[in-house]
Amino acid sequence: MIEIADKLFEDFDFARAMQVLQRCLSDFSDVDDAAVLARTFDKIGEVYEAQGEYAKAIVFHEKSLRIKLQLVGSDHAITAHCYGNLGLAYLQLGEYARALEFQEKALEIQLQTLGPNHPHVGAIYADIANVYLQQKEFAKSLENHQKAFHIQLQSLGPDHLEIARTYGNMASVYLPQSQPDKALDFLHKALRIQQLTLAPNDLDVASTRANMGTAYLQKGEFARALDFFERALRIQLQALGPRHFEVGSSYFNLSKVYKYQDLVKSIEYGDEALSILLQALGENHPHTQLVRGYVENLKSSKS
Repeated sequence: MIEIADKLFEDFDFARAMQVLQRCLSDFSDVDDAAVLARTFDKIGEVYEAQGEYAKAIVFHEKSLRIKLQLVGSDHAITAHCYGNLGLAYLQLGEYARALEFQEKALEIQLQTLGPNHPHVGAIYADIANVYLQQKEFAKSLENHQKAFHIQLQSLGPDHLEIARTYGNMASVYLPQSQPDKALDFLHKALRIQQLTLAPNDLDVASTRANMGTAYLQKGEFARALDFFERALRIQLQALGPRHFEVGSSYFNLSKVYKYQDLVKSIEYGDEALSILLQALGENHPHTQLVRGYVENLKSSKS
């Protein structure tokens, strides 16, 4: 049944995934194995994270961690994975010191068990970089993304999709520093790899195009920003449908472009983004709250 929940999760059907997982917990035959129970707790935590309920996610990741510590001890790769999950949840709660603590525990274990050049080690460096990014420690963030990059380059090759993702991550360090040209340099590299390996309507391509739109918006090139945001939106609508949270994020991006050109249209896109995010993520999700505040400010400036 966990495999069914995995598929529903991949399809962003979080409500049905949670229903299946709760059935796993209530059906003793599915969870009499401690390892399966830990895996169920992990997946429930991931579903709560996807819905923005990070405190609930931590409860289930901690339950999983307690089981794994009993089963395999503190120096096993699956324990490291659990520490990583806790780090990701604390990051979203804004508890950066605790997030970094758990990610560094995960890194220490993975270095011991997998060695310094394993792709999983690179992934943890990327997670650590994201903690530093949220703390606006851009130099440390970039340093850890570069560590991830060198590991991936050595173990996966220059045209692997993980390399493209790392280019995108590096761009994300430059965008909040209002350095759109440096960001675009990395985004073009990411897009080149994605165009070699993915279909043109792949969601990773949409994500890169959306980030390029943000860079052009920072440059004040509104027509180009609009073009990239609209390309991303078309892919997302086709792949995800009209009420997915990533579609809501794209409407938010369009609203930010029109803020400088047509305030009425900006509010319309902002309202549509908020409606989708409320339905898809709930009112307590940080992204929903961000968009709500943005739309309220738009409407205040219009009145």
